[in-house]
Amino acid sequence: MLDLDNGSYWTFGVWTNRKIELQFQRIKSCSQFKDPEMRLAFLRKLTAIEGIHIPENAVGSRPSFPLSTLRNKEDLDTFIDIITWAIEVYKEQIN
Repeated sequence: MLDLDNGSYWTFGVWTNRKIELQFQRIKSCSQFKDPEMRLAFLRKLTAIEGIHIPENAVGSRPSFPLSTLRNKEDLDTFIDIITWAIEVYKEQIN
């Protein structure tokens, strides 16, 4: 969860079943992510990582993928870069 002055935002969760659950359903509370095209952009960035296969019609739900997908440093770094991008989108809402 990301806490900002204007609210709290869920982007993803890591569960004990070794899955990362994306919170597309919840990120719609951010004005920029209300636009389905922005959620699709987020999803497309993620599916560029080898091993992440999420259908585009999942941008309104909470799809998941195995944590092991990020086992190599390059894929983990890419995931962190994508989450950093999402955080910047959230921050734009309060500026």
